[in-house]
Amino acid sequence: MNKKKCPYCNNSKCIKKGKRDGHQRWQCKNCKKKFQANKKALPTKEELFCLYTFSKQTLSELSQEYHLKTNTIQKLFDEIILPNKTHNPRTLSLAVDTTFFDDFAVVVFRD
Repeated sequence: MNKKKCPYCNNSKCIKKGKRDGHQRWQCKNCKKKFQANKKALPTKEELFCLYTFSKQTLSELSQEYHLKTNTIQKLFDEIILPNKTHNPRTLSLAVDTTFFDDFAVVVFRD
């Protein structure tokens, strides 16, 4: 048996299933999906969302990099449930001072 693992279900029961563009294709006996051995698995929708928000990549950049349609990526983003944000406000004593000059003013806020 081959030592190749399926990137979708992580099962090691995979068989060779031809070649495409000089790359070996494999098929998982468990989930029946086909994949190429040298290609990396697609990131999860949470990882894609992190790339979109924190790395500031656009949908078109993500679609070109991972060979997905922008509509598909948008649907993956719609499925993500974000946790509710909780705020813990603190008491504040604010001192404000303004100094006016001829053309402008300087406002200083101090806690």
